[in-house]
Amino acid sequence: MRHMYFRLLLGLVWIGVAVFGLAAGNVGMAGLFGLVGALYLSSAISMWKKTKEN
Repeated sequence: MRHMYFRLLLGLVWIGVAVFGLAAGNVGMAGLFGLVGALYLSSAISMWKKTKEN
């Protein structure tokens, strides 16, 4: 369960970094950070669904 929370937190941090990257005008890196954040969030959501089923 801790892994899910850790991945959720990291995903939110990466999405936040992507927003700040867009505000700074660094679109390429913001896209990369957004992608990494989305992957972490999707991983956390899939872990949450698996634990909810069991």
